[in-house]
Amino acid sequence: MDIQIDSAFLQSLREGDLVARRLADGRSFMTLKVTTVTPNHIICGDWMFLKRTGGEIDDELGWDGYVTGSFITRPTQ
Repeated sequence: MDIQIDSAFLQSLREGDLVARRLADGRSFMTLKVTTVTPNHIICGDWMFLKRTGGEIDDELGWDGYVTGSFITRPTQ
């Protein structure tokens, strides 16, 4: 699956916004609420994403936001 990074969307996110967490297969997703935004990260409850790419960070799985198994995008309609 070819993932397009929507930098403007990622940079615009604020606490309370909704995002779609998509798994790498591109078909599976879940809606999450942004709970914290830092200069480098977007946090949605238990999930942390790299603000630059939207990729999930998970140390246990070896995901660093670049090499990852899920990412956030605009919520589905």
